[in-house]
Amino acid sequence: MRDWALDLCQRVEDELDAGQHGEAVTEWLLSRLMPSGLSIIVTLRERRAPAKHAFSALPWSFQCQAFLNAETEAPGCQWHLLQLPGVMPPPARHLILAKAPVPEPETTTEASG
Repeated sequence: MRDWALDLCQRVEDELDAGQHGEAVTEWLLSRLMPSGLSIIVTLRERRAPAKHAFSALPWSFQCQAFLNAETEAPGCQWHLLQLPGVMPPPARHLILAKAPVPEPETTTEASG
């Protein structure tokens, strides 16, 4: 999570220094309005201590379990919405989607006759 947040900050600074508003600036702005913005703020505030990294990852782990529990109770969650920009940091999104149930493709059977 930390590497992603610091990389995004660096890319934003590079774009702003170049007078461009590109992909990184857009990702930053969207994340400011979404939950992934909290990960950026936490990363920028914390010092590099293993306990703090574990603590900042803990809410995303709980969120992952909550999504899986929701899928159990009401199958058919819209997992693709987690891929929208800013909804969650890419490392957390990858963690959650790796555990998400993949819907089986619908098969059609044709009657022969």
